[in-house]
Amino acid sequence: MIPRFCPVLGLPLYRNSGGRAQGPNSPTVDRLDPDKGYVKENVKVISARANAIKSNATPEELLRVAAYFQENQ
Repeated sequence: MIPRFCPVLGLPLYRNSGGRAQGPNSPTVDRLDPDKGYVKENVKVISARANAIKSNATPEELLRVAAYFQENQ
């Protein structure tokens, strides 16, 4: 099931048409625990943008990056 909006960033989710490449608002499947694979209980649909930001960072790394940018804007 694809939600209307990304639960992480609030972006509207939609598929690109006409064979174009994936965009930031494209829905992607994200594993909650990378070690458990792509099983129903371990995945959520989020935007490609949120998935790219998350990439392979740990929650601590994401918080540190966010804190840095909040302090240095």
